[in-house]
Amino acid sequence: MGPACDLDDLDMDHIRSNISRFLNVDDVNRFSEVMGATPGDLIFLIAGEQKSPMGLGALRHKIGDLIFVNDDSKLDFAFVTDFPLFERDNDGSKWTATTMRSACHMKTLWKNLETEPGMS
Repeated sequence: MGPACDLDDLDMDHIRSNISRFLNVDDVNRFSEVMGATPGDLIFLIAGEQKSPMGLGALRHKIGDLIFVNDDSKLDFAFVTDFPLFERDNDGSKWTATTMRSACHMKTLWKNLETEPGMS
């Protein structure tokens, strides 16, 4: 593994990943650009079933504990307003609600309800 380098000088020796066999330097540069990453940053990519991001959430909490940024004495609130209304069930045969139907949802996506439920 090489030391951190300028992204313009990046080569596969600088990339440590069990999925690096599926990526090339251009892919990594694009991820870095989109995410605003710089040399020395860590980027996690998780793929799989739609529920796979739960693993990323658990990892985020674990890292927060390890670097002492989680504060259990605080309770921070957030409003999530941009979320899908529907997802495919496990066998992909029908659409199911992802949340309470009465929850707030982006009205701009309602137009997809009839034709593309997964995009609404």
